[in-house]
Amino acid sequence: MQTAALIITGNTYPHRRELRAAGCLWSYDRRAYVARPAENIRALAERFELIIETGTVDPIELEPATGERLRQIRQARRERAADRLEARAEIRTRKAAQHRAKVEPYNDYAFWTEPLKPGHHSYNRHKNLRDRLARHMDQEAALSIEAAQLRQKAKQLRTGRAAIAGDADAARQERRDQADAVIAVGDTVDTCHYGRAVVLKVNRKTYTVRTASGWTTTHDKSFCRLIEKGTAADAAPARKFKKGDRVRVRRLAFTAAGVVIRVNPTSYTVEYEASWTQTGKAVDKFDESQLEAEA
Repeated sequence: MQTAALIITGNTYPHRRELRAAGCLWSYDRRAYVARPAENIRALAERFELIIETGTVDPIELEPATGERLRQIRQARRERAADRLEARAEIRTRKAAQHRAKVEPYNDYAFWTEPLKPGHHSYNRHKNLRDRLARHMDQEAALSIEAAQLRQKAKQLRTGRAAIAGDADAARQERRDQADAVIAVGDTVDTCHYGRAVVLKVNRKTYTVRTASGWTTTHDKSFCRLIEKGTAADAAPARKFKKGDRVRVRRLAFTAAGVVIRVNPTSYTVEYEASWTQTGKAVDKFDESQLEAEA
């Protein structure tokens, strides 16, 4: 099923932003912009002195590309770029072969080992020939290197996969799923931010971990790597403090005396002295590493 559309050609490149803002979409196959019939678009194209034709197109050509269709368009663009790179590489390969052909007649051990003879009538001719052949060899090497680099770029474009919105999140979720397949509570993992840590809890996207210094935090599953398996008992070692213990809390440069009022799975709830409150007391959660037994 086809639908009516405006097909705009001519020198469109200088006016591409205005055309796209007006709702025109570029069609690579047609080498033209296509748009739904509208007087504002027709007036815009006439103002830029572009060629306007009325034709029929597939309705999908009039919709902005998204999802897998956008990936296909971008992949085709990568393929065309790879073709251009390989064509440039082939030109450089041919030029390198031409320079090599100039040197091959002199590819003789006796020629290259014969010394230059200052004062001899052949000196200038021999030296100029050597210099000319050296330039050909340098140019052949430079062109060959450039051709190899262009082919490598083309290979990367062909083997790579065009990206669309959501690919990064999908890849990260895949790494999370892979981590969940081997990591459980009590396992020792390597985290990119905190080094070795023990998994205390498995959340939807993160692990709650206890670092080597005793600090408890969460870390994205996609950045955790299993070091060794453990048990749930490893995640819940004997607690240093119990309810009612008098402690001293420490957070950065702040310290204060307090009392443990609750022992949580990964922290302690402490009521401590706070001069900035009306009651002179405050309640907050602290890691074990932030507590010291009150002398």
